[in-house]
Amino acid sequence: MATFIFALIIVVLSILGLSLGLILNNKPLQGSCGGMNNLDSDIECGICGGNPNKCSK
Repeated sequence: MATFIFALIIVVLSILGLSLGLILNNKPLQGSCGGMNNLDSDIECGICGGNPNKCSK
């Protein structure tokens, strides 16, 4: 039981840390040119303008 509570505390602290970093960074979330955008080749990526090399910058 102690192992479960310890693991739960670590997971909660990790989520809180990630949330705090996102809030303090003060930037909106952005998608990428990969993932669901690659399913339909007729749709141009709104972030990189169709150039996937810009997404790595």
